[in-house]
Amino acid sequence: VDYLNLSESQVEAIQQLMLQEQQNLEPLMTELRTTRAKLLAVSSEHINEKEVKGPADKEANVLAKLIVANARMQSKIYKLLNPDQQKKLNDLERTQGAATMEVR
Repeated sequence: VDYLNLSESQVEAIQQLMLQEQQNLEPLMTELRTTRAKLLAVSSEHINEKEVKGPADKEANVLAKLIVANARMQSKIYKLLNPDQQKKLNDLERTQGAATMEVR
């Protein structure tokens, strides 16, 4: 908020957007928790590939949906920013991306 110098209306719009997305994503999060529990319940002594593959494929599918939803939300937030704020955000993302690459 401070770094981008967001206005009160921008903050409220972003909060509303995030609340709406959270409500939309809750079923996916529930599905992810259920699938993760199934995977964790599989005995490591007697692994049956079919028993693991179904929940693993489902988890991958849910994670893909969550990644897409997150990208969609970030795009909507980006559109709420003015050009100067967008530039600052782009610069910040570039800097953080470079720092992440240095750690690897």
